[in-house]
Amino acid sequence: MTQLERDIRGLERQHELLRFAEFDAAQAWQLGSRLRSLAELRGHAMAIEVRLGRRTVFYSSMPGATAVNDDWVRRKRNTAELFEKSSYWVGRTLEREGLTLEQKMGAASATYAVHGGAFPLLLQNGACAGCVTVSGIPEREDHALVVEAISGMCGMRVSCSFPEGACPCRPTSHHPGSYTGDRRWMRYHCTDSHSDD
Repeated sequence: MTQLERDIRGLERQHELLRFAEFDAAQAWQLGSRLRSLAELRGHAMAIEVRLGRRTVFYSSMPGATAVNDDWVRRKRNTAELFEKSSYWVGRTLEREGLTLEQKMGAASATYAVHGGAFPLLLQNGACAGCVTVSGIPEREDHALVVEAISGMCGMRVSCSFPEGACPCRPTSHHPGSYTGDRRWMRYHCTDSHSDD
């Protein structure tokens, strides 16, 4: 399996696992605040947006972030809202297909961006409650930061190192697992020995 295929598989697993029982404005503020705190702790200057439905309920443009970051947030968020998938998944999937979003759907790059950093706020019943988006660091790190914040709110254990051969299996009551990731990536893994084909 190529690294691209591993990425897509891991991203799809994140979409399955990172789901809320419900999501409201208070949780949106909590998520945005958590992201800002993580960014401050690591010295990142970021733009952070959390939307509930199509309404922005949290926005922070941190010192050092610019209007360029605001525009990246808008375009990445548009992509995640359109697909109800992470913007990074969209970009990696298009890379596998050898296409741009404009070639595939006629979606202009001035409106949509397929770089990491936007993630849909998915519910356990399958609905999409909103979207969270960040911009300010490389796309893989943007994505990892969002996943770290969401997984923390979903009650997952998070650390900042991951084994390259990690297994993206589903947690169960007998096998809770953990989310791990460095600043380049975030991926579900367990400590069992089984292949990642």
